[in-house]
Amino acid sequence: MVRMSEAHHLWPVGMGGPQHPSTLLGLCPTTHDWVHAILRDMVKNDWHPRRRHEPAYAHHVATLGYQAWDAAGRP
Repeated sequence: MVRMSEAHHLWPVGMGGPQHPSTLLGLCPTTHDWVHAILRDMVKNDWHPRRRHEPAYAHHVATLGYQAWDAAGRP
C-alpha cells in the first residue's frame, strides 16, 4: 500500500504544539521525514541556515514549526 500523504502538525505535538485539526498539513512521507530531520537539527544546533541538499519546502515547514515552538518559550 502506498501512502499518498501523512498528517503533520505545523508545530509538532512532540514539541508542545496543540493537537488541533487546523494545525495539520498533508505531506508526502519523504517530505514529512525531511521536516522532522530538519527540526531535530534546528533544535540541536539552536537553528541553522538552509543547506543545499534540503528541499526548500521541507525547510520552510520546519522553520514555521521551529518559530512557533520558540515563540511559545520552547515548552
